[in-house]
Amino acid sequence: MKRFPGLILLGVLIAFSASAEDRMNIDQVKEVLKSTRDFSGRNLSDMDLSSAGSDFRKTNFRGANLSGANLSGIHMGESDLRGADLSGANLEKIKLDESDLRGANLKGANLHSAHLCPINFTDANLQGADLRKVKVYDGDASNADLSGADLRGAILQNLKLEGADVGGADFTGTDFTGSTSLEKTRNRDRARGLE
Repeated sequence: MKRFPGLILLGVLIAFSASAEDRMNIDQVKEVLKSTRDFSGRNLSDMDLSSAGSDFRKTNFRGANLSGANLSGIHMGESDLRGADLSGANLEKIKLDESDLRGANLKGANLHSAHLCPINFTDANLQGADLRKVKVYDGDASNADLSGADLRGAILQNLKLEGADVGGADFTGTDFTGSTSLEKTRNRDRARGLE
């Protein structure tokens, strides 16, 4: 089979260029916030969304690419983030009250001191995420991947964790008051702070 490395490189460059062109700019974000509040499937990767304002409540981010974005301090209550890519995003001190993150990718995301009450993380990927001092009052993290996550000092009250992978996660000093299914988590023997 004959290879054409120049064509492959050209294809990669075209794909990279198209994804950069598809990315919204901050003025477009502000316009959508004033009108439809619908960012479903849109590319918001690596953007500083905190510069667009702090009120993103009742917004549709379903399937959106928010990887590497800065959302620190933003209020995103009652938002739909199902299947969104938030990998590596900065969500420090974010408010995600009554938001739906089923199947979302938050791998390596920073959610330090986030307020998540109630929250749905069913089937979400939180692998290696910084969840220190996060506050969850009522929620569902069934079948979520929390492997390697840092949850030191977190408040996880009334959180359902059945089937969640907690291998390598650090729960030192975590408050599990009212949480259920801790004994039904996967790789519990490899987690810290669950003794």
